[in-house]
Amino acid sequence: MQVALNLTYGIDPEGDDHEGEACAAASLEVRPGVYIGVDGRYRHDLGSSDPNRAERDRAESETLAGATAAYAHRNWAVMLEAGVSRIVTNSPRTAPVAMAGYTGTF
Repeated sequence: MQVALNLTYGIDPEGDDHEGEACAAASLEVRPGVYIGVDGRYRHDLGSSDPNRAERDRAESETLAGATAAYAHRNWAVMLEAGVSRIVTNSPRTAPVAMAGYTGTF
């Protein structure tokens, strides 16, 4: 089993917008080259002194979480993820999300 956790803190170039993010993922190789797992990310606005921030309608927080599956063979891999996304602004919005990807190395 593989587990990863990332914590980040960011400031914009002007130094007036602050954000924090936590990401976590876990995967298990169930057969050679076949992985299943979970993946999640939470980002939160930690404060701003920017007088124009309200006009931009920036999200207060964003959450994305889902189940993952991947297959890797030699120098290529495909992955799928399905879950839910939630964005909180003036009114929270929640929706299903599905993603797919392909990669190759040469």
